[in-house]
Amino acid sequence: MKLTAYLNFDGQAEAAIGFYKDLFDARVSSLMRFSDAPAEMDFPQEMASKIMHCSLDFAGGAFQLSDSLQDEVVMGNAIYLSVAAESSAEAHALFAGLSSGGEVIMALGEVFWGGIFGMTRDKFGVQWMVSAP
Repeated sequence: MKLTAYLNFDGQAEAAIGFYKDLFDARVSSLMRFSDAPAEMDFPQEMASKIMHCSLDFAGGAFQLSDSLQDEVVMGNAIYLSVAAESSAEAHALFAGLSSGGEVIMALGEVFWGGIFGMTRDKFGVQWMVSAP
């Protein structure tokens, strides 16, 4: 069994792909636009250039994303994506990148259970927990 996070965006998936691709040194393993779908699927014309599906793969993980067809996308405050960095330096770099243009919820720092930990909301509204030994 494998669990994969799937993120939906309100027309910002293309920007999110670039952001996460650079930050995680990820590779786009698949990308489809709504215009790639068969005509009988009949998506709204304004969605043609939007992302229907994208898979990002990186060392130690993967996630998928798309632009949503829903009328409104609301990023929830009950979900965090958790990243376990291999070093303090990697954690600090990830946290700085994810926090850029976003909001720090809990500054990255030493924690009583050992190592470092922090929480942030990125510029797309996605919440992240970053930790390292």
